[in-house]
Amino acid sequence: MRAACLALLIALLPVAAAAQGAAVDLGQHDSSQPIEVTSDELRLDRSRNTAMFEGNVVATQGALTLTSRQLEVDYGAEGTGGSSIRMVTAIGDVVMVNGEDVAQSRRAVYTVGDSLIVMTEDVIVIQGETVLTSDQLTYDLASGEGLMEGRVTTLLVPEEE
Repeated sequence: MRAACLALLIALLPVAAAAQGAAVDLGQHDSSQPIEVTSDELRLDRSRNTAMFEGNVVATQGALTLTSRQLEVDYGAEGTGGSSIRMVTAIGDVVMVNGEDVAQSRRAVYTVGDSLIVMTEDVIVIQGETVLTSDQLTYDLASGEGLMEGRVTTLLVPEEE
């Protein structure tokens, strides 16, 4: 019994060592595809170049789907095309699904030019039976790699033999 516990501890050492910054793979994504947004309400503010979607928001880009209570789209400034999306901010019950991977938080900011999504506040990532929680997830859509930072907790489920 002692030998089994020791073997388990040795096997988990790499996980414990990476606990402050755990890498996750959430799959690649083509951020050049159009973004379709549906919601209960839409408010446009031309002076700020923003659109605020509210209520049952669903945003889809290729295989990536993001849901939230609110979604603010920040367009490029006048003179830069005006219709190019610069940043998308999701607030409230944010859930991002890419294939079989699911990430959720209270807030997410998608910087289109960098192809980065930063999720903050009570972040949970579910990949199969593995569950990770942290303060922040930075997800690079181009590479499919993610970095969980802050207090990271991982639930590892051993495979059955």
